[in-house]
Amino acid sequence: MPNLIRPATGYRTAPRAPYARYVGLRLVGTPSWVVPYFKRDDDGAPTPPCLELRQQGAFRILWPVDPGTRVFSVWCKHSGVTPVPRVRVAANPDLGISADIIVDAQNVPAWHKITVTVAGVTTQGVLEVFLEQTTSAPGAWSRWDNVEVT
Repeated sequence: MPNLIRPATGYRTAPRAPYARYVGLRLVGTPSWVVPYFKRDDDGAPTPPCLELRQQGAFRILWPVDPGTRVFSVWCKHSGVTPVPRVRVAANPDLGISADIIVDAQNVPAWHKITVTVAGVTTQGVLEVFLEQTTSAPGAWSRWDNVEVT
C-alpha cells in the first residue's frame, strides 16, 4: 500500500516511503512536487549532514505533543537573501492553538537556533510544523538540521 504525502496541492500517493524519522518526529514528503531538496554531506549543525531547500517551499513535520507548554527548535543557515526562512507551527484549535505561530530566522550567515515556544496545548495530539524557504530569488537557499522538541 502506498504512503500518503501532502504537498501544497493536497494528498497524493507515493510508490515508496517519502519520509525520514528523526527524534520521534516525521518529515512528510518533499517540500512540493517541483521544489527540489538536497542532503548536504559537507555542512550541518553540529555535524553534517543537513537538509537544504534551494527554492521556495517547506518541509512539513508532524510533531506529537502532550498538554502543556511545548518547545520546538531547529538549527538554520541561509543565504542571506530576504525574506529570511522561518518556522511556522500551524494553528490547531482542537489542541488549543488558535493561530499560526511564526518565528523568522536571524539574518546572519552562520548556523543559528530557531526556537518556537507553544504555550497552551490543551490535549494530546499532533501539530504541523513547517520549515519554510520563503523566497525563490536567485541564489536563495536554506539549510536545516538538528530538530529538538520538549
